Amino acid sequence: MTLSDLTLLIPTYQRPEDLRRTLTYFSQAYDLTELTVIVLDGSNPEIAQENKRLCQAAGVQYQGFAPDFPQYLRWQEGLRSVTTPYAAFVPDDDFLNPAGLQASVAFLRTHPDHTAAHGHDIFVLINPENRRYQLTQHLYPWLSSTQDEEPLTRVIRFFYNYSDLTYAVYRTEHLAWVMQEVVETVHPDYFVFMEFLMNAMACLYGKVKVVDTFYMGRQDQQAVHQKVVFDREIYKPAFVEQYNRFKACVVKHAKRVQPEVPPDEADRLVDYAFSAFLGRMYLFPKRFLVQGLRIGQQQGPPTRLKSIPAVLWDSVVDLAQTLKERITYHQYALPQRDKRFGQWVHRRMKQRDDFQSLTLFLDQWLQSSL
Repeated sequence: MTLSDLTLLIPTYQRPEDLRRTLTYFSQAYDLTELTVIVLDGSNPEIAQENKRLCQAAGVQYQGFAPDFPQYLRWQEGLRSVTTPYAAFVPDDDFLNPAGLQASVAFLRTHPDHTAAHGHDIFVLINPENRRYQLTQHLYPWLSSTQDEEPLTRVIRFFYNYSDLTYAVYRTEHLAWVMQEVVETVHPDYFVFMEFLMNAMACLYGKVKVVDTFYMGRQDQQAVHQKVVFDREIYKPAFVEQYNRFKACVVKHAKRVQPEVPPDEADRLVDYAFSAFLGRMYLFPKRFLVQGLRIGQQQGPPTRLKSIPAVLWDSVVDLAQTLKERITYHQYALPQRDKRFGQWVHRRMKQRDDFQSLTLFLDQWLQSSL
């Protein structure tokens, strides 16, 4: 299946070895005469020259930016060069499975009511010395499509079953104007809200499909856990102000796509959706849920949860109390990092047609890491 109607954008900064490996993988896994790839580089001049040579050798496009040029402005400038109907951002240190990309693009071609599509992500631990890889985690094991008819219902469901759509396949037209909203709404110090806003806009203006195949391989022990990133942001004094800017933007667009919902009700529903996200991150593991409810019924979050702003804490506790009968620990805990997870993945994949594509994907990833 051709991917000539898709453009992949690879932001990179000061990581020439990661970029070299990624481009090596791309040259093995894709036909680069059909697929458009653009590298968006904000590295210092010396490394930028090396990255540019790597791109020329691989036959992919290169765009260079000043190191102090904000990241999301690089992303926006890159999107302005895209002429294909579909686009996706790609981390410079992770890998997209061709089968997952093809399935996502194929779905969007035939479902115009969807804004984005992606699949399942896996963490892989690579050991180039002995030419071995180990599957370690299935990221977002609760992953499911968001296909409700009402836009705000989709937003609530998505944030409750949260997964990151930053690297999904989007309709280019949608992604371009969303990035403009990001530039106008998100402060450069609060990059995490770029992710939140991209996700919320995708759900407001269409449905989101999870194709039943593996989509992205992410390097274990290199990726930063989402909670670590969020904790780093949420302690900053201006976090609540940035959250309110995010919420105002979502409410503005909710009024356009679901005008029958009053603005104050939309405001409340966005709070509820974001509280669901916080609840999953901080409360759903059973030990946090019980502790949070007990102490939350008193005066505030327990010490472990002090990072939740007071303005949101009451709604988080209320949400957890409302949903606690439906919460079971095994639904939300990630599989353990041991051989049982690899066995589970292989057992599952052997029952499906794309087991061979997963094996090929991992072999090509390993080869490009040598």
